[in-house]
Amino acid sequence: QVLLVMLALSCLLIPVRQSVLAPAEVVPLGGRVVAAPLDGVVAEFLVKPNQAVKTGDLLLRFENTTLKAQADVAERALGVAEAELKANSQRSFADAESSSRIDLLAARVEQKRAERDYARELLKRSEVRAERDGIAVFADAQRWLGKPVQTGERLLEIADPSQAELRIELAVGDAIALQPDAEIALFLDSDPLQRHAARLERAAYEAQPTPGGQLAYRLDASFLDSPPPRIGLRGTAKVFGDRAPLALYLLRRPLAGLRQSVGL
Repeated sequence: QVLLVMLALSCLLIPVRQSVLAPAEVVPLGGRVVAAPLDGVVAEFLVKPNQAVKTGDLLLRFENTTLKAQADVAERALGVAEAELKANSQRSFADAESSSRIDLLAARVEQKRAERDYARELLKRSEVRAERDGIAVFADAQRWLGKPVQTGERLLEIADPSQAELRIELAVGDAIALQPDAEIALFLDSDPLQRHAARLERAAYEAQPTPGGQLAYRLDASFLDSPPPRIGLRGTAKVFGDRAPLALYLLRRPLAGLRQSVGL
């Protein structure tokens, strides 16, 4: 029995490679974010998720009824100001008062022209076009339709389908020591038997809340396969760490939970 106990204890000292499982998603690498160019309401989405687009293709429209009215008013105001300046210029040769007003009216014309140009620019911005070739990456157009958005708010992303990376959310309770180029294996939900190899590129030092409400460290990894999996696919990533005694590997989570519960 003593030998069995000693054998069991010695087995606990066998070095094994640590690993953890974490949810992961294939995301664009070097994509271009399309942000709202103005404050307004999204009226129409003209592309579908993962649809191929070309530079200049129309992606979406904002509600522009008010913008069109403002542009028309600004155009008419400029016409009135130009007509008034022209009339005063013609009378200035015989009327000293008209001559003295020319500079003021000219400045007013420039002001109205600037207002007209700004109204035109806003109207032009109501149509958002692609600035590069790629695919449109976003979840669902319906969540944007009729929704007020603010300038700079992210709407979608244009990405090269051949350029993708792996984004992993490693829960705080599962965190282990990782080397800068740690090995990672991705198993997609759509094809769980296929292994996709990746290598750790970046690891966040600070945990952030996830959409699921838990704290997690963000890990970014590059794929070793070519071409990479399709952007938007999700799965489970197995992240490999350093070797450690079997006892530490088995007791890591219980010890981490105990430490958090007692505040150490």
